[in-house]
Order: sequence, then C-alpha cells, then structure tokens
Amino acid sequence: MPSAIPRKRPTPEPDSLGAESNSEPSSTESTKRARILEHRHGRPNGVSKGTQNATPESDEDEDEDEDEDNVDGEMGGNILPEAELEEEEEVLGSDVEIEELNQAFEPGAIIRIKLVNFVTYSDVEFRPGPSLNMVIGPNGTGKSTMVCAICLGLGWQTSNLGRAKDVSEFVKHGAPEAEIEIELQGREDERNPVFRRKIFRENNSSSWWINGKQSNATKVIKLAKEYNIQIDNLCQFLPQDRVSEFAHLSFTEKLKETQRAAAPPEMLKSHEDLQLLGKQLRKATDDLVEDRRQHGQLLARQEVLQADVDRLRERDEVMTKIDLLGKAKPFINYREARTKAHEAKYRARKAKEEVVALEREVAPAMERPKQKQKYRDAIKNCVLDRKELFKEKEKELSRIKDQELPKYEDKIKDLSVEVESAHKRETNRREEVQKLKQKIENTKKKLEQGPPEFDIAHYNSLMQEKNREIRGWSQKLEELRMETTPIQEQGKKITRDIERAQTELGQLDSIAGQRMETLRRVNADAYKVMQWLGENGNLFQKEVYGPAILNCTVKNPAAVDAVEGVISSLATAFTCQTRDDYNTMTREVFGSKRTGEAGLGVANVTLKELSGTRYPTLASWPAPRVSNQELAGYGFDGYVLSYIEGPEPVLNMFCHEAQANTTPIALRDIGSKNNKKVEESGSITNWISGRSSYRAMRRYGVLSTRIQNINRAKMFNVQPVDFERKREIQQNISMLKDEFDELKNELSQRQKQAGEWNAELNTAKQEKSMIDGEKMAKQSALNRYHRTEAEVAGWIEDLAVKGQGAEEYRQKIAKLEAELEKHNMNRATVALKFAKRVVELVELNEEFVKMQLRYIEAESDVVILEEANRAIVRQLKQKREEAEDLSNESARLREIARQRQDALSVLVVSLSEEQQAFLQSIPTDKSIRDIDEEIEAEEARLSLIHEGNPNAIRQFEERAKKIQMLEEKLAKGDRSVAELQKAIDEIRSVWEPGLDALIAKISTAFSKSFEKIGCAGEVRVFKSEEGFEKWAIEILVRFRESEKLQVLDAQRQSGGERAVSTVFYLMALQSMARSPFRVVDEINQGMDPRNERVVHHRMVNIACQQHTSQYFLITPKLLGDLTYHPRMKVNCIYSGDWVQQSSVADHKKYFAGARRLKAAAAARA
Repeated sequence: MPSAIPRKRPTPEPDSLGAESNSEPSSTESTKRARILEHRHGRPNGVSKGTQNATPESDEDEDEDEDEDNVDGEMGGNILPEAELEEEEEVLGSDVEIEELNQAFEPGAIIRIKLVNFVTYSDVEFRPGPSLNMVIGPNGTGKSTMVCAICLGLGWQTSNLGRAKDVSEFVKHGAPEAEIEIELQGREDERNPVFRRKIFRENNSSSWWINGKQSNATKVIKLAKEYNIQIDNLCQFLPQDRVSEFAHLSFTEKLKETQRAAAPPEMLKSHEDLQLLGKQLRKATDDLVEDRRQHGQLLARQEVLQADVDRLRERDEVMTKIDLLGKAKPFINYREARTKAHEAKYRARKAKEEVVALEREVAPAMERPKQKQKYRDAIKNCVLDRKELFKEKEKELSRIKDQELPKYEDKIKDLSVEVESAHKRETNRREEVQKLKQKIENTKKKLEQGPPEFDIAHYNSLMQEKNREIRGWSQKLEELRMETTPIQEQGKKITRDIERAQTELGQLDSIAGQRMETLRRVNADAYKVMQWLGENGNLFQKEVYGPAILNCTVKNPAAVDAVEGVISSLATAFTCQTRDDYNTMTREVFGSKRTGEAGLGVANVTLKELSGTRYPTLASWPAPRVSNQELAGYGFDGYVLSYIEGPEPVLNMFCHEAQANTTPIALRDIGSKNNKKVEESGSITNWISGRSSYRAMRRYGVLSTRIQNINRAKMFNVQPVDFERKREIQQNISMLKDEFDELKNELSQRQKQAGEWNAELNTAKQEKSMIDGEKMAKQSALNRYHRTEAEVAGWIEDLAVKGQGAEEYRQKIAKLEAELEKHNMNRATVALKFAKRVVELVELNEEFVKMQLRYIEAESDVVILEEANRAIVRQLKQKREEAEDLSNESARLREIARQRQDALSVLVVSLSEEQQAFLQSIPTDKSIRDIDEEIEAEEARLSLIHEGNPNAIRQFEERAKKIQMLEEKLAKGDRSVAELQKAIDEIRSVWEPGLDALIAKISTAFSKSFEKIGCAGEVRVFKSEEGFEKWAIEILVRFRESEKLQVLDAQRQSGGERAVSTVFYLMALQSMARSPFRVVDEINQGMDPRNERVVHHRMVNIACQQHTSQYFLITPKLLGDLTYHPRMKVNCIYSGDWVQQSSVADHKKYFAGARRLKAAAAARA
C-alpha cells in the first residue's frame, strides 16, 4: 500500500476499515475475504457499519504515533499541499505544515456505499471523501465492483459497464439476491437522498427505494440526473471495460461528450439543433440548385416549340370558328321555327274569332230545338224515375218472397227437427241405462274371483342375478378395451411415424427438405426441436424463428463462404421475439426442475431473445460508423448483413451476436495495403478480405490482428440428397409397417375375443329383457284388476246421473212446442204483406206506360226542328273544323320551336360566354344556307394550314404550368434557405463563442499539464465546412522537442503516450465538470513508470483543488514515492482466504511495521 506520512505533524487518526464476507468457506468454493483500509489525511470519515468492530487505541499506538513524528521521509512519499496550479513546483519538496481541511461534499457527491451479497462482497460499506478517492488493491479483490455498484445503484443499465448483460449476474455466487445502497449529498436545506436497489437472481429483476419508500428505476434515474449525474458519459464515468472504448471515440464523439460533461445542457442542445438545421440547409440548397437547373431546361424547351404553337393556335382559331358556325345552325333553326310558330298562332286566333261571330248570328234559330230538347229531357227523366220506382217495388216483392217467408219456414223446420232429435236422445238414454246396469252386474261377478297372483320379490331376485351377469361381462369387455387401447395408440403412433418418415423422405427431394437434412446432419438436437416447434407453434405469443439454415439465404453465391464464416455459430440458433416466449421455449425444450417437466431431452440447442436489449429491433440500430462509400474506398463490397436475406428478428440476432451490420466483406482480396489501412483506421475491428477473415484487437493502446482462413460453406450451400439417409428412412418405414402389422394381428385377436364376450353380454341382456317383460305383464294384470274396481265405482255414479234425464226431456219438449207455435204466427203475417205489395206494383206499371208515350211525342218534335237547322249546323261545323286545324298547326309549330329551343338550351349551357356572344351577334336575316357557305370557306382556309405536332400546345401549356410551379417553388426555397441560414446564424452566434471559450479553458489546462512534464499539448475545435455534425475536438500533442504539435492518433503516438494524453484531457475537464463525481477505472494500465508518475502527480493536484467535484481513481498497481494531497483519500482493498470476517485495521501499525523492517534492512546493509 502507499506510504502517506506527513512531515512535522502527527498523523491524524485512520479511517474505518470495511470487512467483507460473512459466509463460511464451503467444500466447492473457497470464499475470499476482503479487507479495506481507508486512509485519509485530515478528519476521519467515520466507522463503517455491518461486520466491522471498532477497537480503541492503546498506549502502544500512541508510542507508535510519536515514532512517526520522528520519521524523516524514509518511505519516500510527498505530501502535496492545497495550492494553485502555478505554485505546484514551489510546494513540491518543501516541508509543509498540513492542517486538517474540512472540505464539504458537493450536492450529488457520494457520501456512502453499502453492498450486501454484491459480486465479491457479502457485507461492506464505503465512505468516500469529497475530493480524490484512490482505490487500490490487487486484481480480483473487488475494486471495480465499487464502480459497478455506483452505476447499477443509481439506475443505469449494465451496458454502461461493458460487462455482464444481465443484472442478476452481479449477485454473489450462492446468494439469492443482492443489495446496493448509495447515499448522496443533498442540496442545502434538503435531506441526503438514499437510493436502495435489491437485485433478484431468479427472475433477473430489481426492486427500488428512494429514502425508504418504494420506487422504480425511472424515478431513480430522474432524481440522479437532477444532480447532473451522467453515468452514460465516458468523460464522467469511465469503467475498466470501457477505457479502450473511450480511447477510440472519434473526435466528433469526443466533442459531444465534452459538451455533455463540461458545458450547460443548452450548449449541446444548440449543437444538435445546428446539425439538424445544417442538414436541412444543405438539402434545401441542393433542392434549390436542382430546381433552377430544371427551370432553365424548361425555358429552353419552350422557345423551341414557340413557332409550332403559334401555327397550331391559328389552326385552332379556324377550327374554333368552324365549330362555332356549326353550333350556330341550331340557333338559326330555332329562330326560323319560332317565327313560323308566331305566324300560325295569329292565323288560329283569327279563325276562332270567325267561329264566335257565326255562333252569335245563328243563335236564335238554334235556340228553338234546344227548348224542345229540354221538354223531351224532362219527360225522359220522369220515365226513368217511374222505371226506377217500379224496379224498387219489384225488388221489395222479391225480398219478401225470397227472404222473409223462407226465414220463418226454416226456423219452423229447424224446431221440428230439434223436437224429433229430443225424442231420439230420450230413447238412447233409456237404452244406455239398461246396458250400464248389465255391465256393472257382469264386472262385479268377475271381481268376486279376486286379484291375480304376483311375487315381485322373485322377479327382482331374477333381475339382480342377470344384472350381475351383465356387469361381469361388461367388466371383462372394459378390461379388454383397456388392454386394447395402448395397442391402438401404439398403432396410431406408428402410423404418424410412418407419415413423418414419408414426409421426410419427400422433403429430401426439395430445397426445404435438403435444408432440414442439413440441420439434422449439423445439429440433431436443433432438428428435433424444430420438428417439435412445427407442431406446437400455438404455444407462443409471437412467431419463434427456427435456425437460420432454414429461413435465411445468402443473396450472392460468391459470398456464401464468407457469410457462413461469420454466422456459422448462430446458424442453428432459435430466435424468440418476447421474454415470455423465451421462457416458454426454455421450459418446453430443456424442462424445469421446479415444475418437474422433462423437456425434449436435448442439450445442444441455442435460444436467443433480444427484446430487452438496447437495440431490440433491426430498425433500432444506428447507421454503421463507416459508410458504404468509405467501405468502397477500402475495396469492400458491403457489410455481411447486406448479403443475408431472412426474417428481421433473425437478422437482428446476427447484428447482436456476430456484428453482421459492422463487419464488411470483400469478395476479392483487397491487398495488404488496404488491410493495413483498415487496421489503422480504428473504425473496423472485424472484416473479410477474399478467403481470409481479420480481427483487430486493441488493449491499452496495443494493436494486434488475427488472421484466419475461411472454410468452404457446409450449411448455406444446398447439398445433394443423402441417399444413405434415404435408404435409412425407407428401411425405417418398412420396419414400422411390419410392427404395425403385428399390432394389427394382436388387435384382431382381441377384437375376436371382444366379439364372443359381446355375444354373451347380449344373451344375458335378452334374458333380462324376457324376465322384465314377464314381470311387467303380471304387474299390468294386477294393475288392471285394481283399475277395474275403480271403473265399477265410476259406472255406478254414471248410472245415477243418467237416471235424472227423464225430467229434462219433458221440459225440453214443452219449450220447443211453444216456440214452434210462435213462428207459425209470424209466417202468416208476412204472407199478408206480400199480397199488398203485388197490388201496388200493378198500379205503378200502368203509370209508367203513359209517361213513355209522352216521351215519344217530344222526341219527334225535336227531330223536325233539327232538320230545319241542318244547313246552319253544317256551316258552323266547317268553321269550327277550320279553326281546330289552324290551332293544331300552331301547336305543332310551337312544339317544333320548343324542341329546338330545348336542344339549343343544352348547347348553350356547354358554351362559353364568348361563344354565346357570337351566337347573339348573328344577323337576323342570315339563313342556314349562309352559315353553310361560311363553313365551306373556313374549311378551305383550314386545309392550307399544316397540322404539325398535335401535342405541341398541350406540351407547351403543361410545361408553362411546370415553369410557374418551379418559379413559385424557387421563391419559397429562397425564403426557406434564408430562414434556415438566419436560424443557424442566431444559434451559432451564441453557441460558437461559448464552445470556443469552453475549449480554450480545456486547452489551457491541457497545455499546462503537458508543460509540467516538459511536453506540449493543445485542444482546439475543428470547424468543418461540411456541416456541424463534422465539427470535432482536435487534440494535438508533442512528446519530443524535435517534433511539432501533431494530432493524437494510433499511428503517430505510442500506447503509453495516448494513455497519458487521454488522462490529461479528462483531468482538464475536472475544473469545469458539471457532474458531482467522476470515476476512472484502471486508466494507468499500459503506462510506463515515468508516465504513470507524471499522470498521478497531475491528477492529485487537479482533483484535490478546492471546490472541485468528487473523483474516484481505481488502479490495481501503485508506484512508490508518489505525491499525495491532504484532501485525497486512499482505500486499500485486501482479499484472501485468511482475512478475518470482521475487523478494523489501524494503518498506523502497518506504517510502524514497515519502518521497522526498513530500518532493520538498512542496519544489515
């Protein structure tokens, strides 16, 4: 451990010592115990809880403290006082009085870390200091476990550690759960937030608490971020397994991470906005250039077509006039029809007026026949009235005769029938009474013999015996059926096996069959699981994809060897889309000890599920860091993923497990020169060139490349049919059929036995039925006897009732005779009424004959008068007919005019205003002939104009519209470009000066660190003209006087130099860090002693400045004679089988022992 002895002042009391591992060593695992020695110059930080026990200091300790005061630095350590950067050199090497410094924790700094059953620790508590905390100890003792605890305890994912993917893997071996508790420094007047996370091994889940209240990961991360904790920022949190990842961040990525770490949030937001606006501006500018090019081309084409368009427009004008003249014909026709209709209407009106005048002239002569006609009509009406009255009287007479008289006669007839019926019923009643008496007497004689004999117990005994016999045969048949059922099931299984084998035999001749055969040959377990999956796919929420051999193909046959070389280990893996499906697949395939399920009895099967990863779908992956264009520059043809065709979940699995989306392929060897470029680029770690695969590995700045030959593809090349396998299947089918025949014979024998027993069973059932029938017959006879007794009682009651019918008969007859007499009287009254109506009808007939004679006389007078006026009537009729003809002609002409008007109306609707104006301008004296002559003249003119390109005008007009649209688009594009440029200028005017100032501060601190070691360094912003997304941090260094400042990269500087530069850059961020704490794990790996000593000196000085954030430095090694600061705290972690379970170590004893050993060695020398 490091010596940390202050000069000329007693060493302060030591901090507490955390102990690890409460569990006893087992036979299978030697449990290591860890001891943590915390030493800090200044006020102690308190005693840790858990398994530690505080021990009071003895007098011997005080003596040792006095001895420490007399030590003159023999252990070689230096104490660096609190000083500004420019005072460091003056302080180093001088005797300084160290006072106890009580620096406060910054809000968000870590006050306490408590771990239970976490990785290597059973129960431990850390209490770091507010400034620099150095954690040292051998490899494997649990230094990086503290880093893991900080990350996981504050809510971040395991991906930020670069270690295990599942959080359950951080639970200590043998323990069911682990617990992390972290206390942060709260803001002023606020309590310290305490985060607690419990991790469960069984289901890979966690529970969360904040200040003792149940919470969740989202709220934990949100609260941590409120303190500006950035675990996912490599500039703030650099775990051991991601040190090399930070070293290989591109300069553009370093700029982003630097802003996140040291700048206000709005600066990074402004940078992202500028990147987006820059892309939009470039796109808008490119679109504008393209639109202007198209606009110029369209204008040039318009000029070429202008002459053709002018000629075609003249031709269109002539054709338009011809069309207008043709459309004018209906207008002329309507106008002519309307004129003729007006003339005919006038003539019809004149004729009507002449008819009216003639009617007035002959009116007196025509009036006399009319008067005589009125008299005739009056007489005629009287004749009709008398005739109608005669008919009514005749109808009434008929009604009396046909309705009233028959009505009474029918009633009299009905009553007579009813009387006769009553007599018959009485006779029948008397006969029934006599018969009923005889029936009762006969039945009583039969009943006197008594009921039939019936022993029901005897029959029940016989039935029970037969039932036992039937049950016996049924039980035998059931036992035989139970013996037969397994045989039948075995037969069904053999049938399915035969069908499956025949299907497999057919598949050998198809591509799918060949692939299944390849799967069987490569991995028999996966083949068995695939067959099971085909029959049980309904068990899963989403489709479970089988091996890639079956569902993926290589697009280019030339690349099949290379592609298989990359994904061969995953070719037989199964891919699940949900965690539930993964658990179901695991249980069904491998079984479960908890539920007792056996599984399928397979072992060599791989299951994958990626729904909980950072990239759960193929679309969620970011674009590769090296574009296709850059790949082509190296000579590559594309990435492995672009050569594979298959389901997206399977392709996503290839990206996760085989880096298919970042591994490029060159079908031909790209040559050693390009291979060297790829190695040195640092952007590509795996690639394929021709028949070789390359893997570049960098660890702590050391580059090595592994080269392997690519084998011929064996799985993704479709293989020919395996005839040996085919013969094997055919033999298997033959054996199965023989086995089936044996089962069939055995089943036939059992079925024969079943038939015999069924016959015995049916015989027993028939005998039972006969006994039952005999029993039922005797039972029925007994029942009939008892039923007859009841019937006799009923007959006696009926006899008493029927004896009362004589009196009812006499009353009925008296009533019917009285009603019959009444109806006879009514019939006589109606007969007298009929005779009276006959006399009235004869008188009415005589009066009717007289009125008919008067009508004949009046009709004769009318005929004489009309004959005298016949000539007048003929003249009037002629005039009326002429007027009617003229009226009809007028109507016909009006109809023609209307039809032409309707046709013209339809035409006018389709005409433009100019065409309608043309029709209105046609002179009234122009005829159809004039229009035809004008059309002929225009057609002659049209024949002289060449037709040309018929599409020229359409193309010209369409192009004109496009030109107009482009001009509007260009104007809009100019405005958009101006607006984007203005927005960029506004954001850049604020962001760029702030960025320059930030980088200038970082560069100053970075340069000063290099000056302290006699070198030079500078940090600046590379302001690319190609876009803000290409702006980057440029780190320039110079380690030798003869060199100039050069950009830091893997080619120019050594691994140690790059490590020193990386550390100095991180330290330059310390004074500007916005995060309350920073973590760096094993950053000094790969440094030589000189560089490590220089880096340690600078890190201690910078990290221990007043009012800086908390700093954690984890390292497995430490040089002697290093510089220490009063504010720093050193945590020494010891691990071993013999470390006590619970102890508190006093570091003073260790120092005193070291001094005694050193003094003894010096004396011997």
